[in-house]
Amino acid sequence: VEALVAQAVGAFNDDNPALAFGKLGPLTARFPKSQLVHYELAWLLVWTGQAQDGITQFRKTVALGPKSQIGETASKILAGISQARATPSGSATSS
Repeated sequence: VEALVAQAVGAFNDDNPALAFGKLGPLTARFPKSQLVHYELAWLLVWTGQAQDGITQFRKTVALGPKSQIGETASKILAGISQARATPSGSATSS
């Protein structure tokens, strides 16, 4: 699985993301329980402006293994997105 995902991610090009989607998208059907597939697809979707679909893939990543490193990372990403959406536009937050 890792090699196939690496090949798909390596095919990504801002000018033609369809090639990477064409390789990575079908892997979700072939390996539906692979956190790595869902995680990398999530990033690809978010990068290309398909945030809601990306969030769905991050949620699938977490559901497949919330205690794994990749599951915890996806959970943190989702928490950050949730926090960003809750913060009114233009307001500063302190950490």
